[in-house]
Amino acid sequence: MGDVSPINRSRFGTYKKGQVDPFTLDDDDEGKPSFKSYDPDHIYVRSTDGHGHSENVQTKFPPEVVGAMHNVVNSGCIPEYGNSIQSLVRNAIIHQLVKDSKRINSGELERVLSRQVALARAEAMKQETEENEQLIRGHKELLEEAAARNDWEMLSRVIQEGELITQTLGGVYQEKLKQELAIYRTKLKNI
Repeated sequence: MGDVSPINRSRFGTYKKGQVDPFTLDDDDEGKPSFKSYDPDHIYVRSTDGHGHSENVQTKFPPEVVGAMHNVVNSGCIPEYGNSIQSLVRNAIIHQLVKDSKRINSGELERVLSRQVALARAEAMKQETEENEQLIRGHKELLEEAAARNDWEMLSRVIQEGELITQTLGGVYQEKLKQELAIYRTKLKNI
């Protein structure tokens, strides 16, 4: 809390000098942090709990973020920050904790995570499909090239390699490659 005047005023509210932030981090019935007294318009700069206890946390930011923090603190527009970037960081952390806690308790984060997992799986399936199709196209081109050159030895090797590849493919792709191999196996037999 800034010590600018006996009564601190900012666009976020008014409270008397020395007044403890109205926010308290209590435990709910299950022992989880609770933000019952949270006010989204309040500036939270307190660095200790009601018993004077605190923990030291260190973190790094990119230079442009630190510069932006200095600009906000040095602007004087929010007197509660005083000249302290730490006050700005404490305020930001409290507001983000409340937001994230609400998202966790509502199940929103789980839904977001589930959606991200589903999207990642879909992308992996799409990539596997594209790779399988590319593998079959490439193998078909090798079969066509060997047959066009009448290179029966190469055609025989490509067919053998294709039979090994079919064991790694599943479903539709395995059948597609087996069909292509059958066509060229027949050509090879008719020589």
